[in-house]
Amino acid sequence: MAMKIPGKLYFPPKWESLDPSLRVLFQEVQDMLYGAFSYTQPNYEQLSHFVSSPIEKIVVRSSIAEVVQRRAKRSLSMSQEIACFRRSARENVVSPDDTVYEAGLKVRYFLFGKFEHLRMIDLTIAWHDWMLIPRPAGGDPVFNKISTFHDEPDLYSALNIYLILLTSHPYTDGNGRTARLLFNLYFNKAQAEAQHYIPLAELTLATAGQYEEYIGTACEIGDFLPLISFLLNLLKSYANFLKSSKTEKHESELTEVLNLVKQRQAGTFQSGINSSPPYLIAVSNIIEHINEIYVNRGFVDHLLKIALVISRYGSIDFAMTGLADIVDGIEKRSGSISFFVKAYRKEELLLHFRELCTQHRDKVRLRIVITSDEPVVAAKLLAALIPQYTGRDVAETTCPILLHDFNHAGLQAKPE
Repeated sequence: MAMKIPGKLYFPPKWESLDPSLRVLFQEVQDMLYGAFSYTQPNYEQLSHFVSSPIEKIVVRSSIAEVVQRRAKRSLSMSQEIACFRRSARENVVSPDDTVYEAGLKVRYFLFGKFEHLRMIDLTIAWHDWMLIPRPAGGDPVFNKISTFHDEPDLYSALNIYLILLTSHPYTDGNGRTARLLFNLYFNKAQAEAQHYIPLAELTLATAGQYEEYIGTACEIGDFLPLISFLLNLLKSYANFLKSSKTEKHESELTEVLNLVKQRQAGTFQSGINSSPPYLIAVSNIIEHINEIYVNRGFVDHLLKIALVISRYGSIDFAMTGLADIVDGIEKRSGSISFFVKAYRKEELLLHFRELCTQHRDKVRLRIVITSDEPVVAAKLLAALIPQYTGRDVAETTCPILLHDFNHAGLQAKPE
């Protein structure tokens, strides 16, 4: 059995010690990315068209290439990360006095619902099976305080935090997600609100193993500058992608529906598919607004968790709930939601449904409607449920909405 080599940690060099051309590139890419905040957050379908433009194409070793071949084409973690990112930003959970490790613990609570102790064993990850990542020790950069990252451009500090977490792996699992969240939180810290989540997982997936090769080589020889240049050019490609895709921000579906409800109060005539309830709203749009003060985030969090579980057993066509359940900023006792599902494994879904009802009963009154290939049946079931989500007064926000597009929101898992 071949001996595994210990991976080298990333110790951030002083900003002033960087080559002037690299400092210029940092500032250029930072300005491009901040400019990209004027564009909408791309969904999975849009990101599938992203193509990275690396400085040079490197040879990816076979052990990495084999793992790349087996992995999914999408990470399907972006929606969860965006929700946690906006919640963390809204609640200002990261303090300058936190160490990188402590800041990671806080955002991981939103990701996984629990805290965990510092990793106490050595480990190896799938991408770099020839390398051993030693357990964190005193003096490692993961114990540097967030306040030490302030004398350089935000992008440089954000990348430093990202690379420190990736190379130290202080947690037994989920280090990549934690690193991506902290990168985005730090890079957005100068903004008035969490405006744009840079989907690093989806961007690196598009590099066909080059990202993993650059990390592996850097940890092997201890030279991280080629990796930093690679990441800068990847981010530059992303900023150009946003600009070329022309996804300028427009009025969101949720905002549009809230405006329509106000117009109904005033007796204004409307036309189009959303002229009257049930209103159509994409799930990804709800996620985009999850940090708004009027959104009932407790209910939405439960909704997203339930959708992820259901998607293991079938395809979610749409879900019906009340607009007031989504936009009520007060943590209500509970709300109602009905999922319309094409079941691949009906018996297992119905069995798990009972568990879901028990787990979420304090926040959600849950129904699952198993649909068939007969649209008239689904239409009849839908019509029967509409009165349960409709208030007595049309001026109220107690009106039904249909949540759709679960697949593009990353809430449609591959069946087990």
